[in-house]
Amino acid sequence: MHARYLEDISSSDDYSETDFDLLLLFSRHVKADIDLKLLVKGYKETLNTMLRQMYGERTGNPSESDKEEIDLDGEKSSDILRAFYDIGWGIHLLAESDVSNIIQAIRWKSDDFQSFYNEDTTLKNYKLETDFFKIEAKDPNDKENFPKNSSGMITVMALLPNDINYSCLQLKAYIKVGQTWNFVEASLKEKSVTFQTVKIDAFCIVSNPIKEQVHISPDGCKYVSKTDKRIQIEFPPGTVEKEDLICLHVVPVDKQILRRKYEERSKKGEAILAISDCLYTTGDKHLKKKVQVKLPLNDIGKSNKSDEDYVCRLFRQNTNGEFTLTDTVVNVDENNTAVFETDKISGTSVSMIGKEELKKGPVVISGNIEEMHGFKSICKVVFFVSDVTSVGLTVLLACIEKSKMQAFRHICEEMGFHLYKNWTSKDLVFKPQNKINITLKGCFSLPRFSTRKRLDLTFLPYSSENFTRFEVEIKPKIDQDVYGILLLTKDQEIVDEIMFNTQRTKEYSHGSSFKGKKKPDQKTGLPVKKTVSRGKSFVNRKPTSSICQYSENDFLTEKGVLAVAKVLNAEKIFETVLHLDMKRVQIDQICEKIPNSSRQSFELLQTALDQ
Repeated sequence: MHARYLEDISSSDDYSETDFDLLLLFSRHVKADIDLKLLVKGYKETLNTMLRQMYGERTGNPSESDKEEIDLDGEKSSDILRAFYDIGWGIHLLAESDVSNIIQAIRWKSDDFQSFYNEDTTLKNYKLETDFFKIEAKDPNDKENFPKNSSGMITVMALLPNDINYSCLQLKAYIKVGQTWNFVEASLKEKSVTFQTVKIDAFCIVSNPIKEQVHISPDGCKYVSKTDKRIQIEFPPGTVEKEDLICLHVVPVDKQILRRKYEERSKKGEAILAISDCLYTTGDKHLKKKVQVKLPLNDIGKSNKSDEDYVCRLFRQNTNGEFTLTDTVVNVDENNTAVFETDKISGTSVSMIGKEELKKGPVVISGNIEEMHGFKSICKVVFFVSDVTSVGLTVLLACIEKSKMQAFRHICEEMGFHLYKNWTSKDLVFKPQNKINITLKGCFSLPRFSTRKRLDLTFLPYSSENFTRFEVEIKPKIDQDVYGILLLTKDQEIVDEIMFNTQRTKEYSHGSSFKGKKKPDQKTGLPVKKTVSRGKSFVNRKPTSSICQYSENDFLTEKGVLAVAKVLNAEKIFETVLHLDMKRVQIDQICEKIPNSSRQSFELLQTALDQ
């Protein structure tokens, strides 16, 4: 109305003094209205600035890239006071106020998880990037008080623990709700992932390489990776006879392992200073010409291209998964990018490797490169015991990466377990999610009251713990059977065999600081009594009898030979059968036929005695 009145009097050639007064009054009103709008806008900007600062303080990360866009005039005005709050283990929930006092993230205890976990075939197609975590209310009554947005979704942010290039990976959250596991899409922002779900009991983050398609023309083309623009391939004219399509993906390097390997070196030139991510393709079998490939090098910050102790070499992964050295010439440009030409792209990785490292041989070098790319890990199976008596004991069996052995031993000692020093496995090479089956033999057996139906152990490389605990009874089948045996198998092949002498319990009877006492409850600190009831036959069982003295006739029986075979180690068995004039051909045939076990030792001794 004011606008129409202003238009009427301004278009008129003559207007009265009253009209002039009204026009003056109107202009003052408009000015006041404009000033009010400017004032409100200023308040909005100030409030938004304050909210952003508050958000940065609450999350502990004030960087702009980690802040949620908050705008009073936008659609997210209902979430104006929401921020991410840490609930433990680098996991955050989006909420209007701090929820860490009512909701917590707990790393899923290994033996609890191991007894629950069933091998999931769908998960085998993914790589685990984090440990498994439970999300739960501290008070069961607050179970329904999970913070949700206006759409009824819980927003979770998890920090990624490893130093790798996550931009080339498709990340997902593997979520447990009740007894069901499902995949949920997750978004990457620097070193954290965010996902939304209606409900959540537990989760972990998994990944798959992002695959890109490249159309190759007979006239040539240039490929620049969308995930890392430093990765480039130049296809010259004539590379293909007709238009072709290939798929490419990248498997990144874990720079933490690269640095650890460098720090473990014993002398200069005995390490890998820098290594590229590994490039894979499908459909590149028909390339007619060599293409130029550029792969950026990941280094430890100490690489020196002029260092005479190190050379740049191209490795290619074969069908067996091993990286073999090629004779391809590799140059490194000013951007620390490896440049080379090849007609076989798939499985290529460049290493700036020490000359002393090259002397270690292809198996060792390939193992180091495979470990850096996460294809396998070097582990040991270790055996801990607690509450050892003449009638039973508690076993803790763990599969641990060699680099984590010392820290894990301290964890076990705090739980009252002691390392069985007489046995530690050889170095084992395991792929992620390898499953180890455990079979009890000798005088070991599961108690009748045990709820465990199977004994196994799944190796998860990014878990700080990989162990399972269980109780065993000592139940000798014959007088001289004093050894408890744990047979470890993987894919029906024997990995190793643990032999525990049940007569030497004094070394381990004080393994637990609470033995013979009431162990305090972890929450209240008050002593509680174990409620596990043992069967009458278990409680009243007599201690295992000591090894008796044998006559010559007893020794020559199968039981006697078996008892001797269990006492002698592999080296002593070999020396013994050689002294009994057993031929090397016979020894090799038996060792090839029967894997390393007490049965192999028995067959060697029995064959040597029967000659």
